[in-house]
Amino acid sequence: KSTKDPFYQFNLDYRAVKKVDSTYAVPTMKRVDREVLEGREGRLHPIPTFRPSMGRLSYVSPNITNVVQDKGGKESLAAGFRRCVVASPGCRLLEVDYAGIEAVETGWFSRDPAYMRLATLGVHAYLASHLLGRPADLRWTDRDLLEYFGDIKKAEPLVYDRSKRCVHGSNYGLTPFGMAATFPELYPDQKTAERVQRIYYDVCPMLATWHGALRQRAYDVGELGGPGEMMTCPDNRCYTDPKYSGPSPFNHPFQYRHYFWSVLTYSPITESQRLRRAKKGEPCVEINGRWFAVKWGEDSKRVIAFFPQSTGAGVLKQTVRDLHNPNHPCYIGEAYYGQTPFRAPIHDSGLFDIPIAVWDDTCEKIFRAFQQPILEQPMPAAWNMGPYLTVGIEAKAGLN
Repeated sequence: KSTKDPFYQFNLDYRAVKKVDSTYAVPTMKRVDREVLEGREGRLHPIPTFRPSMGRLSYVSPNITNVVQDKGGKESLAAGFRRCVVASPGCRLLEVDYAGIEAVETGWFSRDPAYMRLATLGVHAYLASHLLGRPADLRWTDRDLLEYFGDIKKAEPLVYDRSKRCVHGSNYGLTPFGMAATFPELYPDQKTAERVQRIYYDVCPMLATWHGALRQRAYDVGELGGPGEMMTCPDNRCYTDPKYSGPSPFNHPFQYRHYFWSVLTYSPITESQRLRRAKKGEPCVEINGRWFAVKWGEDSKRVIAFFPQSTGAGVLKQTVRDLHNPNHPCYIGEAYYGQTPFRAPIHDSGLFDIPIAVWDDTCEKIFRAFQQPILEQPMPAAWNMGPYLTVGIEAKAGLN
């Protein structure tokens, strides 16, 4: 942008195409050809791993979880690879995705039913309505909110994208500096990013409280999660009241545990630097007569990502287990000619290869399993949202 020299854009375009070609296209063809020569079906068999510390699965040889999306516009240069993945003869592909599960989980863990509602209706557009000075009223019906949010998304795409990046980034520890550096087309300077993030925390006040409590807990004991009774209190005294002695807000619905070693870091500063930080409200601490700036460490983002991401992974794994339990009413383990039609769990979704002859029955069971109540996550009666958490789904189907 600064030089106006087309070479740089050509270089970026080349790298985008080359990455898909060298990472996916060529290795995939080699593997498929090898399968055919050996008399097999010509399928990819990536190796699942537990490398991500958040409990998600990842894959190698190849990494199918990061296959480039088929998008239009400037991002279409490397598109097309996903369309090369086709259904078996006589079958259709089905991809079922939990709709905004990590945002819903964020609302559940921070004990904010209003945020959970917005996570399903459109928290990005809700923030955008405040940035535009036309804030949505949570007393409106779901239908009215959806209609209003849809209008904002269409009429104000820049403000909507700015809000979307802020929500996703702030939920996982992105700072205003990082927002401006990563998305300069949306945030012309750090001051703009600070304003957007400040408004986000103002309209979703429990988010910052929860993040602060998580970081303090991880710093104090070096871990989060593990077995134990989950809190069910509808208010947030478990985060803000040091005398609270009820169920722990730091246990995990699926008993996952994560250890952390670098939540905070300490950098020595001069007296003038200390005064400037104090004026801005930035934390400092005196240790053995010297002043240090308190900053987030390498683990600080993992701390606030742990519960939403790992719980979403746990929900998906449990759903897949139910689909393959012969005693479960949603059992589909023999739907693909005596074998499972399940092909891969990918982040928050599942990919299925379903014979058309049993399509309706199999899809119904899959949809029921994905939307069943999550018994590990009870809901306070005061929220009036049912006894257990449920998450909506989105589904896509086709021959490729």
